[in-house]
Amino acid sequence: ESQLLNLDEKSAALNGVSTVFQRGAKRLYQQQMWQRYKFFVALVSTITWAACVVMFRNHLKALMMFTALAAVVAWIASHYLWQSPVNDLNLDEEKTQLVRAPQESIDEYDDISRSTS
Repeated sequence: ESQLLNLDEKSAALNGVSTVFQRGAKRLYQQQMWQRYKFFVALVSTITWAACVVMFRNHLKALMMFTALAAVVAWIASHYLWQSPVNDLNLDEEKTQLVRAPQESIDEYDDISRSTS
């Protein structure tokens, strides 16, 4: 009876830890996807800007003013409007202590198999 209760407690603890792990893994995946999207947008923006510099080299002053304005708008948008889907993810603060269950002796397994037979 006590072995079944012990096994039930261990099962409940493992279920809780696995749920926490699953949530952390999902958040980490979302953070990585968000980083990929930002990298892609930065890459496309840089290529577009370089093409505009080549095409409008006679209007560099206007292009630089537009670039500065676009940078300010992008900064404001990134800080105030578009929050990262995993903005609160901070894996250093959310440490979950995983504790290994003590190993049971082989004799305990023999006792369990005898009691169930």
